[in-house]
Amino acid sequence: MELLTTGLYAIDRTHPPLARALVAIGPFLDGIRFSDRNDLVASGNAVFYTRDRYEHNLSRARLGTLPFFIIAALIVAAWTRALFGEVVAIIAVALFTNEPSVLAHAGLATTDMAATASTIAAAYAFWWWLKWPGKRNALLLGLALAFAMLSKFSAILFVPGAMVAIVAVGPRPPLRRAASSFAIAVVIAMVLIWGGYRFSLATPRSAGAAQAFHDAPYARLVDVRMPMPELWHGLLTVRAHSRAGHLAYALGRWSPSGWWWYFPLALAVKTTIGFLLLLLGGFFVSRREQLAPLAAGVAILLLSLPVSINIGVRHILPVYPFFAIPAGAAVVAVWKRRRVVAAGLCAAAIVPSLLAHPDYLAYFNAFAGPRPDSVLLDSNLDWGQDLLRLERELQRRHITDISLAYSGTAQPDRHGIASSGQVDPMRYTPGWIAISEVLIHHDKRAYRWLDLFQPVARVGKSIRLYYVPSPLELTGDRTIVPETEKANDGAFDRLLLPVWFPGTLQGGGTGLWRCDLVVRNDGAREVAIRTRPGVEPALRLAPRSTLVNPALPLGFAQHGAMLYVARGDGELLHFNVHLHPPDRAGIIVPVVPESATSSSAIEFIDVPMDDDSRATLRVYDLTGKASSAVLRMFDLQGDVPLVKIVDLAPGTPRETFPPAAEVNLGVTFPEMRGRRVRLEIEPPSAQFWAFVSVTRFPDKNMYTLLPD
Repeated sequence: MELLTTGLYAIDRTHPPLARALVAIGPFLDGIRFSDRNDLVASGNAVFYTRDRYEHNLSRARLGTLPFFIIAALIVAAWTRALFGEVVAIIAVALFTNEPSVLAHAGLATTDMAATASTIAAAYAFWWWLKWPGKRNALLLGLALAFAMLSKFSAILFVPGAMVAIVAVGPRPPLRRAASSFAIAVVIAMVLIWGGYRFSLATPRSAGAAQAFHDAPYARLVDVRMPMPELWHGLLTVRAHSRAGHLAYALGRWSPSGWWWYFPLALAVKTTIGFLLLLLGGFFVSRREQLAPLAAGVAILLLSLPVSINIGVRHILPVYPFFAIPAGAAVVAVWKRRRVVAAGLCAAAIVPSLLAHPDYLAYFNAFAGPRPDSVLLDSNLDWGQDLLRLERELQRRHITDISLAYSGTAQPDRHGIASSGQVDPMRYTPGWIAISEVLIHHDKRAYRWLDLFQPVARVGKSIRLYYVPSPLELTGDRTIVPETEKANDGAFDRLLLPVWFPGTLQGGGTGLWRCDLVVRNDGAREVAIRTRPGVEPALRLAPRSTLVNPALPLGFAQHGAMLYVARGDGELLHFNVHLHPPDRAGIIVPVVPESATSSSAIEFIDVPMDDDSRATLRVYDLTGKASSAVLRMFDLQGDVPLVKIVDLAPGTPRETFPPAAEVNLGVTFPEMRGRRVRLEIEPPSAQFWAFVSVTRFPDKNMYTLLPD
């Protein structure tokens, strides 16, 4: 749109202009013009939201991709017909045009289908030129090479690789005649590529490309006039991106540099199984002179293995037209021997696509299993494509306020999605929540509190819709499962009961939250509860009885308790905490975990150390065996640890309640003030229980951070 409106091509040169110009023509003819906002996303949204006709404008842009889809299908037909005949050509086109990944990217205003069409066009023109290397075919080859280079920079890698593969299995013309003819094709291609950049002739500095040259070993060329410096700028930018890598996800892991097996995996799980089986069969039924398309496709796949930008099967989309040709040949070959098998393979290649409609982008075959989000993400599954569906889902459910974590560039508020804000990755956020799949997996520590809930609905394939209850809705019985440990004398079970009743939650007359301890005996015999072994029971529970707020001498019960019951009687007891809300809200009730003890490192993901809050750590040794704990504080920015040793109140009577340490983190770690940090407590071979209470000033509201 920038090129059509101003004649410049500067806002983003990481792709050549042809495919982008074609998708911009529709909105341009509709009267939309480029708005220079010095930001790629903002400028793009200004185009799509013009006159508040987002879907109309987006559809006009997507129409610009369809010609590339048609070109790719026609070349598949022509090449297959030349190698195998008309029947195979029809089947090959059917296989190609029914692959979910092909259909997905044929309907998006991106460069991937243009790369697919132009790559096979260049390979087919080269194959034709090898058979008859005359001037006419040299002209067609030059056109095809320019078409590929102006569509996507991956042509620099894919087209020569495909050519080498075709030469290896195809015809070999006389060298002298072929060399001169090929030189003509290259000259034609260079002129046309230059024309695609409007025959620009400038220095990289004047063309706004100086930085890319400074970062490369070509700094001396910054002030040298050269043809199409925009192209060289784009190539160097892509080269720098490739060297730096791009955060990639596969099989539950993230990597900044990707993996060599990424694209074979993507092809294996994003392609219909029928197509894969037919492709394998095509290798066996093709004679040497018919192997050119298959060899070219394999070469493209092999060249993709070391690429460090692993963000979607779309980057190897050009292999599909090459592979559709031998797959079509396999159908006819199998049909001659086993018609039922051939029909079944065709059905296995086409029916999944029909069933996937309209979610072609998020299609995965059975190899991916029931959780494809654990296999691949990014544009394989979640490219922000379900926002309009979310709008309709919220309208259907009459949801007027939602917290949103959306991985996309559209503007939710322009689609009637009244978001109350972003979802905090590390904090419990009550209410309606919509979150993109890619964000849930982006950090193994983020959004883990959502694991406590099941999605209310899945919007399309890429957005989860949750309802997270508020503290008021969480009032009621919260089960505490006590840890059991054999006492020294062997006659008792020691119950390590992690109960936290902060001072602000006690005193029913204060108008704040009130907590009652509920003890239930589900057995058929009386159970005696002691606070120490060998002393008189502090409490006796009749069979199948319940006591609310029993008068147990638990010491400072806000910390927890160690109780003793006869061997085996602990299995009969259930401990609950009943929460009574006050007349007014304002304090977030801590959710008591079912098992709050740990014998490994305890981690708090996101602790605020800013001036507006006070963070206090409480650490309890529930075994009474430890005298200290190791604290490590990590800056979330630099991840540089600071280490402190904290005493666990060794003078406290150990059989009354767990010995504890209370640590003002801002005082203990003054170096971290003004930051958000990650805290680890390492238990020295003991069972610990810990939490962080945060008081916000000036309102003095308090909330609790639980481990992990």
